[in-house]
Amino acid sequence: MNRIEYIAMARDVHEHPERLAYYRKKYKNVYPFSDGIFKMLLANEAKPERTVKFLNAMLGLTGEKAIKSYTLGVPENPGVLNDKTAIFDIYGTTQAGEPVLIEVQQNFNTLFVDRLIYYTAHVISRTVKKSQDYNLPHIYVLSILTENQFPKERNTYLHHAQLVRNRRLYYDKLDIYLVEIEKFFAIDDRTLPEKRETSDRAEMLRLFRDVLEEKEIPEEKLKRLLDKEFAKDVSLQKSLRLGNDKM
Repeated sequence: MNRIEYIAMARDVHEHPERLAYYRKKYKNVYPFSDGIFKMLLANEAKPERTVKFLNAMLGLTGEKAIKSYTLGVPENPGVLNDKTAIFDIYGTTQAGEPVLIEVQQNFNTLFVDRLIYYTAHVISRTVKKSQDYNLPHIYVLSILTENQFPKERNTYLHHAQLVRNRRLYYDKLDIYLVEIEKFFAIDDRTLPEKRETSDRAEMLRLFRDVLEEKEIPEEKLKRLLDKEFAKDVSLQKSLRLGNDKM
């Protein structure tokens, strides 16, 4: 099920609840990148290792830099006076106290980077308390883009942004990763199998493509990349039952 199909189904079921049985026969999996379903799948307190594996793959963190634990935090940061409230899709901290912000961008938006910076500023501002110095923690921002945000960059689906000075890395404690899902699929399709990217990130994205295309995913692959319960959690039967208030 793709995003357009999911939106159409959600609207139809909202107006005609009895149609849910029809869609459960038609589709195996729900669309994993809708707000409520994504949070249910990747911010599940009962399955913290799933979130850790997802983050390490998408951020490319290995060895000593790898995230070992991830504690979910409050996803809403109220604005002060006339400031806008920041509502994160998923927000938490690593075992080292490093904030990690995850946002899913569904539609092309010329101001989506502005929103990411605004949300990141909220995270930064609440890490320093009175009487403390300004030794900020390392902050990671991961934005999953379900539509191509950079159409002129046909062969680049991963965008890693950092603060630079005179084109050299200046501040190494802020990492922003922008991942274009559909563009990765398109690159994979036109690349010879033996030359395709073999990173954990690429394998994770291919797993999500299997979900979108409702393919059978080997249990060993699920266990290695996320966990064996993921296929059940993303099924239309369970996801709608647990996340239909977010449709």
